[in-house]
Amino acid sequence: MWGGLKHRVWRALLVFVVLLFCLEGQTSYQAFVNARRQALLARYFEKERWHRLRFEQAAECLPGTAAVLIGDSLTAFFRPHWPGPARVVNMGISGDYSSGVFMRLASVVTCRPRQVFVMIGINDILAQVPIAELQANHLRIIRMLRQHTPETQVHVQSVLPTVDRLGRLTASAEFNEQVGALNRFLAGQATTEGFVFIDLAHLTDGAGQLRPELTPDGIHLNGDGYALWYQSLKPYLATEPVKLPF
Repeated sequence: MWGGLKHRVWRALLVFVVLLFCLEGQTSYQAFVNARRQALLARYFEKERWHRLRFEQAAECLPGTAAVLIGDSLTAFFRPHWPGPARVVNMGISGDYSSGVFMRLASVVTCRPRQVFVMIGINDILAQVPIAELQANHLRIIRMLRQHTPETQVHVQSVLPTVDRLGRLTASAEFNEQVGALNRFLAGQATTEGFVFIDLAHLTDGAGQLRPELTPDGIHLNGDGYALWYQSLKPYLATEPVKLPF
């Protein structure tokens, strides 16, 4: 009997040690991921390029601007595919994050456009920014615009998922789960937070992936993709003259 009891005690102790090791290992790994993410973001925002583009775009956004498109490379690469209207300022910066868009909002508030179209988040997801932080950054962006330029119509577009295209992108299913969670969150917040949610689901394949014929690399869009995106925005673009509040 005593031998059986000792055996059970040692087995329980062994299980405890293994669980403790696993938990410490997970904690250490998460700490490593967090530190890596913070270093990545810090290096990005230290680059001269981001600051230069930020100020160049701010200079383009003047009172009377009809609309602002703001986001990352997906927005930035829209420029050669944009057929009009003319008074739309493209404030896309390749590689940008949701925190970067928030930091750039002061220039949008200053020029007080009639409309703002936001799409941001895929770089956050690829960099493993926690989904709760990404959701909070979207709310910060929306609330800053609503508070400081209430006459501006705020439109938030769904973040496009990824697809494994020619072996250039891996683990797209994991990324796309986060994309789906973010988009569901944004759709659910639209009425409460007072913005228009634009769902770009027709650019996906119905299974939560970007349509492969619309992308050269699994993330960005080709000409056909931008044509479809523009058709989604067209019904929302204001056609009447901008009425300035001053």
